[in-house]
Amino acid sequence: MGPTVRAAAWLGAAQVTGQVLGLAMTLVLAARLGLVGFGEYALVSAVLFVANVGTTFGTDMVLVREIAGTRQTHRVAAATIVQLGLSIVVVSGLWMAAPLLAGRGAEVVTAMRVISLTLLPGALYGVC
Repeated sequence: MGPTVRAAAWLGAAQVTGQVLGLAMTLVLAARLGLVGFGEYALVSAVLFVANVGTTFGTDMVLVREIAGTRQTHRVAAATIVQLGLSIVVVSGLWMAAPLLAGRGAEVVTAMRVISLTLLPGALYGVC
């Protein structure tokens, strides 16, 4: 088996493993949290997923293309500032809007606010 086939097999196995682990985690969460708790978890996760897409703003793909094409990394600092700035704006908005988005209870509002903070290291991860 050649190195390309072996790499593709490892990549395929990792993808399948990730999907199986994701499914298992979802089943465990659903069983442990119950119907209402899992619904609240899904709401917070969905809001943060959409917020993450908005805060990356495609800068990761721009960086990948530029670095691959020109071998220059001079836009990394600007991309970091853009992503951190967008993340700060979105985190601030989510902190203020959490009671409106998750009018279920104090636990959901707290969860939304705390988990929204993950957008900040996520911005740095996206650039790196």
